[in-house]
Amino acid sequence: MKLRRSNLYKIAIVSMIGISNITISKPAIADDVECGDTITTSVTLNQDLTCDVSPALTVIGPDGRLDMTGYEVKCDGGEVGVLLEGRAALLRGGQVADCEVGVLANGNGFHNIQAVSSTANASAGFQLVSNSNYMTACTAQANTGVGLIVTGERNNVFQNIFEENTLSGIQIDGDRSYITENFCFENIGSGIEINDSSNSWIVENASENNGTSGAGTAGILMNDFDQQYNLIILNVGILNEDFDAQDLNSDPCNSTNLWRNNTFDTADPSCLD
Repeated sequence: MKLRRSNLYKIAIVSMIGISNITISKPAIADDVECGDTITTSVTLNQDLTCDVSPALTVIGPDGRLDMTGYEVKCDGGEVGVLLEGRAALLRGGQVADCEVGVLANGNGFHNIQAVSSTANASAGFQLVSNSNYMTACTAQANTGVGLIVTGERNNVFQNIFEENTLSGIQIDGDRSYITENFCFENIGSGIEINDSSNSWIVENASENNGTSGAGTAGILMNDFDQQYNLIILNVGILNEDFDAQDLNSDPCNSTNLWRNNTFDTADPSCLD
């Protein structure tokens, strides 16, 4: 019997494209942030910004930390909203909109993205290109591309919301990704799309009302890339178009990708559980 939508499935939800024409920018000082700035210390955004340079802002770790305090960075024709470079930069607490990619984690990785909303971006709300980044309590909504593209390895995506994006909520291309306790809702593409990714964990996510009938979408979709040793466990998929879960690899019932203890109404093949 079909399960109905319930707040149960929002449990624990708390809340490379190439870069061209990058403008040479000046360092930012505390609380004096302007379009094109490079942030290398701890600063606080104190106004909305609309920027025609790309990236609009660059945060370089380990000392670069940008607290957006609820303000918005909007692109006016620029490719990247906020670019994280170096190692272990911090971005938190605001909105990024109308860019090609809203937030791009590059450099040496270990960046931390917290409670950021990314909307109306053309290619992706967020893209994790470097390795070992942490993305927590963020929202990717109404992007005309993908909510999140995971390109690098060992990225951690925890307790985020991906909704109403034109393509998939989450697209996983990097190995050893850890995708857990995220909520994917009403994306026109798949909720979670596992592409060229092996040894990844997709655990305790909820994927609901995603997809377009007949368009090859699913609540959780594993495309045919001969992936290996992925764990897809304890997820919930309901009311998705076509299938709640689908694995397009040959003989998925006997592969090294393990689908275990999930809750799906519809699965292709039916051995996915």
